[in-house]
Amino acid sequence: MSKLQFNAIAAQYSCALLAAICGSLIFTASNANAADHGTCDWYASEASSQQDRNASAGCGYIGARWHNWRDAHYTWCRVASNSKVMKEHNRRESKLSKCGA
Repeated sequence: MSKLQFNAIAAQYSCALLAAICGSLIFTASNANAADHGTCDWYASEASSQQDRNASAGCGYIGARWHNWRDAHYTWCRVASNSKVMKEHNRRESKLSKCGA
């Protein structure tokens, strides 16, 4: 990986983390529609694992959903509804399936 590619990926991860943090400041975890701790704990582990599969299989997916920063995934989940959490999980699974991961 070139230094330019590394910098681009690092910038995307930084943006994803910043978005998750800002989202948590704007919305509270007490939102009645927000996913609960157990769901978000599972989601964060799954999202990180999906990124590991993306990298291991060489799928090359990048962007806000493709990182293994567990805390950022958890923070996003805590302000998202259960249906959004499952849709996000299923989107990554679908992409990984297409890649053969």
